[in-house]
Amino acid sequence: MPKRAGFSISVAQGYGKGPGPHASGRRSRAQAPAKITPFAACLMTLVDTSVWIAVFRAHRPLDLERVVPFDEVVTCLPVIQEVLQGFRDNRAFHHAREAMLSLPGRIAPARGGIHPGRDLYRLARRAGLNIRSSVDCLIAACAIRKDLEILHSDRDYASLARVSSLRERSVNAK
Repeated sequence: MPKRAGFSISVAQGYGKGPGPHASGRRSRAQAPAKITPFAACLMTLVDTSVWIAVFRAHRPLDLERVVPFDEVVTCLPVIQEVLQGFRDNRAFHHAREAMLSLPGRIAPARGGIHPGRDLYRLARRAGLNIRSSVDCLIAACAIRKDLEILHSDRDYASLARVSSLRERSVNAK
């Protein structure tokens, strides 16, 4: 798999495997996450947690570059949190953390905080849709705000797209 700015996901396999996420406890300043960087949103795809889990799994991982070029991949802070909290193996966690934080486009939720995600959740509920994850609403709000397509393997996004301007694409679609 090609590398970009230190990005390699082949070694980070092992999602959900191993002894636990906390080995040393503290991190040095050299390990602190990089600052959020700007990006052009014209052809960018926000890759959801559900896809990253498939990418990082140990057996038969998803080849993300077959679905979307790495140069078009962005992430957001809620996705980074969801992905990294699932690692039990400390070495895989650190490698995945480095890989996720090396992506050139990382967006934070809107300055209004949780309000856009909350409003999206309430809009879907009023339309009679059952949204399983309120975090998906926050991720969708990030994508809507930056006019990004979400690449996912999660039914919540198709429901959210029915009541909003969210652009979504499932890796499961034939």
